[in-house]
Amino acid sequence: MKQSLRFVRLIELRTFVGALWVLLVAVSEISFSQGTWVQKASLPAAGRMQSFAFAIGDSGYVGSGIDGSNSYNDFWLYNSIINTWTQKANFIGGGMAYGLGFAIGNKGYAGIGTTCPNQLFEYDPLNNIWTQKATLPGNQKLAAGTFVIGNEGYVIGGSYYSQELWVYNQSTNSWSQKANYLGAGRTDIDRMPFVLNNKAYVGLGIDTINGYNDFWEYNPILNTYTQKANFPGLGGAGAVGFAIFCTGYVGLGGAYGPTANFGEYDPFTNTWNVISSLTGNNRIDALSFVISNRAFVGLGVSSTNYYSDLWEFIPSIGAITATVFANINTLCNGEITSISASGGINYSWSNGSTNNTIIVSPTMSTSYSVIVSDVCGSDTASITITVNQPPVPLISGNTSICTGDSTILTTSGGVSYSWSTGATTSSLLLSPSSTTIYSVTVVNASGCTGTSASTIIVDPCSSPIDCPNIFIPNAFSPNGDNENDFFLAQGTNCVKDFFLAIYNRWGEKVFESTDPAFKWDGTNQAQGAGDKGQVMNTQVVTYYLKATLIDGNEISKKGNISLVR
Repeated sequence: MKQSLRFVRLIELRTFVGALWVLLVAVSEISFSQGTWVQKASLPAAGRMQSFAFAIGDSGYVGSGIDGSNSYNDFWLYNSIINTWTQKANFIGGGMAYGLGFAIGNKGYAGIGTTCPNQLFEYDPLNNIWTQKATLPGNQKLAAGTFVIGNEGYVIGGSYYSQELWVYNQSTNSWSQKANYLGAGRTDIDRMPFVLNNKAYVGLGIDTINGYNDFWEYNPILNTYTQKANFPGLGGAGAVGFAIFCTGYVGLGGAYGPTANFGEYDPFTNTWNVISSLTGNNRIDALSFVISNRAFVGLGVSSTNYYSDLWEFIPSIGAITATVFANINTLCNGEITSISASGGINYSWSNGSTNNTIIVSPTMSTSYSVIVSDVCGSDTASITITVNQPPVPLISGNTSICTGDSTILTTSGGVSYSWSTGATTSSLLLSPSSTTIYSVTVVNASGCTGTSASTIIVDPCSSPIDCPNIFIPNAFSPNGDNENDFFLAQGTNCVKDFFLAIYNRWGEKVFESTDPAFKWDGTNQAQGAGDKGQVMNTQVVTYYLKATLIDGNEISKKGNISLVR
């Protein structure tokens, strides 16, 4: 009776409906949004209409339905990854028509159709088992609409032109009634409702006289309805709806005959655009399900043609796209840069910031990632900031000079140089009159700079001394005649460091000094010796000398000394 109502009632207006859609497309051309339909593997069973469908994970589930003479209770799994169908346990509610299906978590639900009035059945895909659940209260509700928000399934409208809204609680297996639909009572809402941002969108349907195109938003928190922009067309029965990312889609169905047309709804602007029609045939009472923001539409009927085909819709509007860019992508160590992200409302950076722009000063090359999100979803983007190290200039050259002398300072490690004197060469000839600090800034091939300094010490310095060789006599006579009474070294005016030791014939140290101007009188001066201070008799002793001159030369000597009384 329902199908007959759709195709017989006011059938002469089909031509008018088609013309109206053509006019609508022409008027809306500036906001026309394209999408692509791709045919997938057909259901390997009889074509049909009024089947139920739901999706769990990467799989869609399709069951039940009728054609012109048969009803079906078979149940199928569609694998969206490998594009194949597998038959599962038959639906225990019988060969149902005008029923509904939805999924909550990892369980599917179907029922409330012709062969199971108001009865609901739960499908467990893990064990491939159907189980009957709590019955929907009230009058029979054929061809009702359904949607899921959170962990609750909703049923709205249905036969007898109901305005009722009921919600099924999975955890308690119970039904509760919500605020009645504010639109006119109707049936054949069917598979039209969709959910965006935890709000349901419901409309279309028919009663005995009218096909509706009104459109409403339901807020489950407030349990209220708000009317939105009407669906762009005459609306009516047997449509399908689905949501991808932040956009809703409604199409097929029709008040006075099947169409292939689709409208795209933007909840933020409350506007509809006309999009690409289903590539397959016009139809009503088709099914739809969504897997990972990919919509699948198929089956249904047009006149006496019952379809088993399946189509995937790829929208032109996708999820949000995160973009990220830096004010400066390449830095020198110690510099800062700003990194900004766009494309959403919320931002979560790898460094913990939640602003859309961050200021960073990495000490080495570092990658920064950000998760950009809004109510439509999320996306991740990243960027790498390259950090080059500055040069460390080394200055070489003589840094201690006498007044009037010159020196050359040299540095390296860069491609350009800038001295504090203004010079721009790597080497610098200097003749300061006083102690002076010179600095140089070096720029390397990466454009990074480093600075170093060197101090030139200027000493007045006395006139140069001609350092003779140290002379050590080989004999002396400490007999008190005032001639040659002391042993001493000559030519020690250039000595900086000095050491002398004298040993007797038994190898005992009898004298030592670190004073270049020493005088030895021939007495035993050894520390701790019992005969210290005693006059030594005539004998031959041995000396050892080591000295450093002020010009840096070192002298070592040893030899014999004749001590004569």
